[in-house]
Amino acid sequence: MKNKIFRIVIWSLSIVLFIALVVFVVERYNRNKCPQVKISIVAPSDCIFISEQEVKSYVASSGDSLVNSSLSKINIQKLESQINQNPFVFSSKVYTSIDGTVNIDIIQRVPIARIQNLSNQCFYITSDGRLMPIIQGKTARVVFANGFIPDIYWNTVCLAVDSVQAAVDSSKSYKSLKAVYQISKYINKDAFWKAQIQQLYMNPNGVIELIPAVGKHIIIFGDEKNIPEKFDKLKIFYKKAEFINAWDKYDTINISYKGQVICS
Repeated sequence: MKNKIFRIVIWSLSIVLFIALVVFVVERYNRNKCPQVKISIVAPSDCIFISEQEVKSYVASSGDSLVNSSLSKINIQKLESQINQNPFVFSSKVYTSIDGTVNIDIIQRVPIARIQNLSNQCFYITSDGRLMPIIQGKTARVVFANGFIPDIYWNTVCLAVDSVQAAVDSSKSYKSLKAVYQISKYINKDAFWKAQIQQLYMNPNGVIELIPAVGKHIIIFGDEKNIPEKFDKLKIFYKKAEFINAWDKYDTINISYKGQVICS
């Protein structure tokens, strides 16, 4: 019985000492000051829209002084949330190292189409279906979409969902932008189409036309339905046209009808 009581006392003291040690270490760690901030940004080499210096300036403008601040006063969750509000940021992770360094890891959004709407607004659509503003001096080589696109820039729009967020604005359906997004996303995933299709044009009837980099023809694409099938038909036609040397034989190639390619 005495041995059992002794073991219980020893275990109890061990637990108390362990808790006290943890509290001591945490409090001592929180009293430490942040010596530096390390920023890592993952972005395509040909379209970098955000730099380390810009992230530091953005953090400073939000009122968070990190270097030489006590770690206990740095709100990691708040800082991460502020960074994620930047339209160029897809996601971020903020954490501290053992030495107190604040690490900010960022994944940048990737543009897949550049839009010019009827209001003469210019902006990007990104691979995750968000709208991203244009920055002077920074461009991305992506497909250009213009014509009768009435949808305006709205930074909370998400085109990657099945039903566009009605909560954003019930008067805006963003149908034209969603169509451009879905077609551009498919183009961006295929090296051949990414090189061949340079422009999307939406005509007054809402029909999308593709303008290729090679050839003098216009491709009548139609709407955003059956995208893979339409591009498969077009690729088959291109292979045959190359064989018979007919790339510039036609003015229009209509692939909007199911199972048909109509040339004129």
